[in-house]
Amino acid sequence: MSAGPRPTREQVFGALFTKLQTAAGITTFSRRMLDYSVIAPRLMPILILWEMPETTDYKPGRGLPRDHWEALAVIVFQNTSKPQNGDPTTAVPGATIINPLIDAVRAALAPDDDITNSLTLGGLVEWCRVEGRTVVETGDTDANGFGGAVLPIRMLVP
Repeated sequence: MSAGPRPTREQVFGALFTKLQTAAGITTFSRRMLDYSVIAPRLMPILILWEMPETTDYKPGRGLPRDHWEALAVIVFQNTSKPQNGDPTTAVPGATIINPLIDAVRAALAPDDDITNSLTLGGLVEWCRVEGRTVVETGDTDANGFGGAVLPIRMLVP
């Protein structure tokens, strides 16, 4: 990581959004949180980057703050598969749709620094990673087939 000026929030979140846009299988990307029920099916699956609260702390013996910035990568899809011959077990399971999308988001956030084996967003942060509980909804129990996942992203900004 370079010892240049501290990056702005927009530089960091813009770089994160650019990385997320490399996730395979996603049709639409947005930085605006949307109610899934108003998203047109032709735009799905969609990935939304939603910025979350941040935390600041200080290392002992150092007067400089360390900021932990957080975001959520929200994936929304609609499973339009229909059961055949009235047999609900023949519809495509939502897990087979969402699992590859989750894997694609994780792959998009692969390390870019071979020395630290961390994603640094081109040196803007010390690390950026999926950290915490990923929530998955397969959409199998939704009457309209809506499903998705929420992946927590955390970054350390020196």
